[in-house]
Amino acid sequence: MGSTPPTPDLSRARRDIDEGRPWKAKDRLEGMLVTFPADQDVLGLLGDVNWSMGDAPEAGRAWYLTDRTGPDVDAAVAALTERYGMPGLANRLPVKAPFGSYPPAAHQRLKALQKAQRKAGQKWPKAPSTRGVGQMRDSKVRGAVATVALAVIIALTVGIWLVGLVALVRWALDSVA
Repeated sequence: MGSTPPTPDLSRARRDIDEGRPWKAKDRLEGMLVTFPADQDVLGLLGDVNWSMGDAPEAGRAWYLTDRTGPDVDAAVAALTERYGMPGLANRLPVKAPFGSYPPAAHQRLKALQKAQRKAGQKWPKAPSTRGVGQMRDSKVRGAVATVALAVIIALTVGIWLVGLVALVRWALDSVA
């Protein structure tokens, strides 16, 4: 039996919006993109927050990766494209997941943008890591364990040298006396 993937808890971001702190909601939502890079609720709400703050290009960055449509989405994407240009747009989008992770409309937009990027003689930004957050956490744990092990080995080596030095000094003092 497969487990269902985790879903983001948007309640705190929504509470920030309701309490008049859209900048805080924006920070929370951008943080959620690290763990949930293609989540449509996170991207949609992030676009909404940026739009409500009057930042159309930033709203376009989020909405570009969703299947949303409408005049506000069109205006936001147009502002984003105007700011960065079509080929340069690829470097500004928060694409942190494989294209197939996004809905079909966003997937098609990304493919078209990738084609425009190539046509302009530019390379697509480096592909996101395929390592999951759990794998990254495991890697950090292994790194920490390796660091502690190295510190223990160094401490033991220095300790053995000190014991040897003390024994040598005692021997030298005993032979002089």
